[in-house]
Amino acid sequence: MTHLARGELDDLLTGLSLEHFEEVEEDSVTPRGKPKHWHVFHIVVRKG
Repeated sequence: MTHLARGELDDLLTGLSLEHFEEVEEDSVTPRGKPKHWHVFHIVVRKG
């Protein structure tokens, strides 16, 4: 798992061809039972 802010993610994807981008946002709990608001990104890119 990689932890990045949205701006860091955008920088990381610079120069790549974006094939699929999906952001899932939800409220859940951590493994320790603490409430957390999650942003999970599902990304497929192509080099070149």
